[in-house]
Amino acid sequence: MDFLGIKKRIKTTTPDPTRRSIDWRLPLYAALVALTIGVAIELSGSFDLIELFYYFVVLPLAVLVLLVACIWRRSMAVLATILVYGCTSAMMYRVGYDVRVHSRWLLGSSSFEAEVLKQTSPARGELKHIEWDSWGFAFAENNAYLVFDQSNSLDTAAKSRASGNFSGLPCEVQQVYRLESQWYAVVFYTDESWASCEQPSPKNTLHPPDTV
Repeated sequence: MDFLGIKKRIKTTTPDPTRRSIDWRLPLYAALVALTIGVAIELSGSFDLIELFYYFVVLPLAVLVLLVACIWRRSMAVLATILVYGCTSAMMYRVGYDVRVHSRWLLGSSSFEAEVLKQTSPARGELKHIEWDSWGFAFAENNAYLVFDQSNSLDTAAKSRASGNFSGLPCEVQQVYRLESQWYAVVFYTDESWASCEQPSPKNTLHPPDTV
């Protein structure tokens, strides 16, 4: 019936079964979770062991569970979640130590600076330093040092991400990270330390990183 001459028009639409919209909230949450877990791992004390357990045990299991859910529900949102979570986790694994170095410096640079500057000037023209980080196992230990370089002679090595021999360091090192002007983190090769190297390097020698 048409009351008072007013016609009610009801618009009906038929959903298109071939069109599927994705709710991007779930993939976004997955990316945030992957980033949070990655940063938390790198800030932990035993980050190397936790990193191995998470990325090679927990992560594959989580992806497997999500894949089963994707197949069961035929959900594009779950598939997008798997891709985003996996890619974000892979990125965090690749840049993990970069995140650790810069996060630790951001959170405690003042105390680290004070500890280095109170050291007596090393012999043989070496740079002031402290042992800043270590990881690995008893038969394969890695060491990193926090170095004060007043002349920023390590800046080129840090920008190129190259290994090599550099003035003020006792032997060839794997990588140099620039934290801020005059402050650097230097990673030695496995089973090498500042004390185990006998002679300082006479000049800078860069070894560019391997390219794929």
